[in-house]
Amino acid sequence: MADHTESTLKSFQNHINGHVHIGAAESTVMAFFASIFQKSWETYPGISYHLNSGNYVDVTRSLDNGLADFGIVIEKTDKSKYHHLQLPHRDTWGILMHRDSPLAQQKSITPADFAQLSLIASREIEEIGKIKNWASEGSPKVIATCNLITNAALMIEATSGYALTFEGLTFPSESNHLVFCPLEPAVTSSTYLIWKKDTPLSKSAQIFLELVKEAVGEQKD
Repeated sequence: MADHTESTLKSFQNHINGHVHIGAAESTVMAFFASIFQKSWETYPGISYHLNSGNYVDVTRSLDNGLADFGIVIEKTDKSKYHHLQLPHRDTWGILMHRDSPLAQQKSITPADFAQLSLIASREIEEIGKIKNWASEGSPKVIATCNLITNAALMIEATSGYALTFEGLTFPSESNHLVFCPLEPAVTSSTYLIWKKDTPLSKSAQIFLELVKEAVGEQKD
């Protein structure tokens, strides 16, 4: 009887096929999701995942237009429009720079340092409340905006600029001449999984959500 039940369950899992679309902010929280994807592929091999990187505006636009089932966002979310689940992860803010920069030898970046920078930043920098509150000495000059740190990192490697980003999204090394310095006092941001209210989830999306909730619960234990 037990063997029959297990066989029936396995057959049910193998016959679930579908796609889950996720709009994701750039964050090291993706390491948390890696084990969730792996468990899903092992248990429900018919479910495929599709990630599209972007900032908050990009992610919520995809949700609102039905192009994404879920969004992974940093710090803020419109709780009137979206269900939300806080994830067990925080990102640390800092400055990415060329190793020849005058600030590259410092262990951290102060508000006074920050105010003097010509910065490459997210288009949403003015909306990041924690950064605005931390920058007590004034705001830097934003010379360019981007929504993916990869492009900014390539610019910095070539031109010795500065970018506001999270620790762990790039990999500074001798070969790429990049250095990351955290802000001091430290500034961290929380991450959320969000999905639209009043919009039914597909079976595949429901399974993904349950796997995420299970993983969040395990992190809390």
